[in-house]
Amino acid sequence: MTADRETAVRQAVERLGVLLFAKDAAIAEEFAPDAVLAGSETGERADGRDAVAKLFAGLMEKPRTVRWAWDSLDVSVAGDLAWIFAEGNALLGQDDGERAFPYRLSGVLRFRDGTWRWQLFHGSEPAG
Repeated sequence: MTADRETAVRQAVERLGVLLFAKDAAIAEEFAPDAVLAGSETGERADGRDAVAKLFAGLMEKPRTVRWAWDSLDVSVAGDLAWIFAEGNALLGQDDGERAFPYRLSGVLRFRDGTWRWQLFHGSEPAG
């Protein structure tokens, strides 16, 4: 049972990346109504699903794509809570190709309404 839940959490992380790359506004539905998102850039903080939707809408207006390539993704599950820590790269795509930047993602997901939803998302670019 735990292995199935871990797989489902991994799928939720992957789904978030697919929606981000596709610039799909449905990405906000991946977050709990009372979620907190803290991105890696100054000002990238959103409290609640509506604020998350607004933040992603602004990101999706930019003339670039973003996707993640994880070197590692650690998942732990306890009941209806899961936490993740991923390390790899954010790949920023523009007309001249993609550029990779080291990126870390930590988060807490909660199983709600039959799916894993992000409760806390914290992305960061490691210093130095």
